[in-house]
Amino acid sequence: MRVLLTSQPAYGHFHPMLPLATELRKAGHDVRFATGARFCDVVRAAGFHCDAAGLDWLEADKSGMPQHLRPSPDCKSEDYFTQQFVTATAASLARDVVLLGGVWSPDLIVRERTEFGGAIGAAALGVPAAAVQVGSSNRFTPAQLSSIEPAYNRARAELSLGPDGDLAVLETQLVFSSSPPQLHDLAIPLPSNLVSLRPSALDRAQDAQLPDWARGLGVERPLVYATLGTVFNNPAFELPLFPAVMTGLEEEAVDVVITVGPNVDPSELGPARPNAHVHRYMPQSRAAL
Repeated sequence: MRVLLTSQPAYGHFHPMLPLATELRKAGHDVRFATGARFCDVVRAAGFHCDAAGLDWLEADKSGMPQHLRPSPDCKSEDYFTQQFVTATAASLARDVVLLGGVWSPDLIVRERTEFGGAIGAAALGVPAAAVQVGSSNRFTPAQLSSIEPAYNRARAELSLGPDGDLAVLETQLVFSSSPPQLHDLAIPLPSNLVSLRPSALDRAQDAQLPDWARGLGVERPLVYATLGTVFNNPAFELPLFPAVMTGLEEEAVDVVITVGPNVDPSELGPARPNAHVHRYMPQSRAAL
């Protein structure tokens, strides 16, 4: 079986798909990814074929996204999500999925749940689609789905598809999730076809070189690891949280490791506290050893 996986061009969207992609390949299926061209090298480094598809951008810093497509920083959270992940990106990726289908016919398309072009492309090609939940499903509130619906249907119309009223088809697709059910807000309906998977750590620890200062941390006293991932560490509004962590733990008998992601210079945080170390990335599985 040929399985195409589609993702927004960001580590936090791509990494949750790796366990499923790996198991599909182990089972003998032909697996490939489609995402923005600037992110394809990350996918290939993980050992998978990647086809450049859709808008050529990176979520971490919005590079490649034309200014007129970017969400306004002053808009509501629901509208920000819809502009970035549906209006700006869905139709272009769907068109490329259809083009890819003409030369490599997928039997199944699996998208991560914030990527909507894969679902539209699957509908246009007449193949089944499923989704992988990234992060918490609490994001998909009734208000968020209401915001998504008109933009999603406009993108469908660009591929000559009729509207998906109330997102009835989209929201009944199979959704795989490794998020613990205990973390879900019971006031927000879960997808009707949700399948829970055991979480898997895929931080490629075997490829990472630990800095010399990291050896021995957490042995004689507790280790605190602080991170905001690769998107929400935006220096414009998130970095003040990191100095607050360092200040709050400065007098505690703990070692502190702060990772700021590939798009932030650690020196932007200023001088580290005596018990704190700032680094771009350290695999959490290695930090726990």
